[in-house]
Amino acid sequence: MSRNNKFTHSFRSLKVTRRFLSASSSSSLNYYGGVMGFNDKIYFAPHNGNQFLEYTPDSNTYRLIDVPIAEINSSGNRYSGGIALPNGKIYFCPCTANRVLVYDTKSDQCYTIGPDLGTVQFKWLQFTLAPNNCLYAFPYLDGIPFNYNPRILKVDLSTDIVSGLDLGVPYGVCAGQVLAEDGMIYTAPRNTQTSGPRRIYKFNPSNETLEIFMTINLSLFCIFPKLGLD
Repeated sequence: MSRNNKFTHSFRSLKVTRRFLSASSSSSLNYYGGVMGFNDKIYFAPHNGNQFLEYTPDSNTYRLIDVPIAEINSSGNRYSGGIALPNGKIYFCPCTANRVLVYDTKSDQCYTIGPDLGTVQFKWLQFTLAPNNCLYAFPYLDGIPFNYNPRILKVDLSTDIVSGLDLGVPYGVCAGQVLAEDGMIYTAPRNTQTSGPRRIYKFNPSNETLEIFMTINLSLFCIFPKLGLD
């Protein structure tokens, strides 16, 4: 079965096991977002729980994997979604957690990387893998390490170095981002902190420059869009 077919099959199986999985914990919103690994298993990001969830569609089974809580310094809203790589590693995006979380599916090891990013809530929501072999996450509400200094989170996958790009992204105007066919990363417009038009930002990973791609006048905000460019 191809990986795409397995992906469809996985969500059919998830519907069947919904009650089974939710019965494993009493805490609300233990998981936020997920990703299918290259081992054909699905991993749900640990949000309020102390573990993340690994689900195997072929056997319709799951297991809980411990997170190194002592290294994270966060009581909740820890991670929100992840990125799976062909080398077997899963990178979870820090939402309120102060470090990037990595799970190696081949060695079954879970660990953190990078500097202390602070414990401000809802810093980032998701990672996007760029052609330059780096992960990027645009600031959701806050930045590194305190309010009013939002930065784009970057993980260089060749070295696992975690850093922040200060490119003047305003506070609270992005709700995720997506890589388009032209190799650029486009942000989802969001603005709940100030009045005014919503903006889609265009980020060039090759030279790490940012520009305003589009300004739209909407009273609503978007989150995790599927952005298609003609």
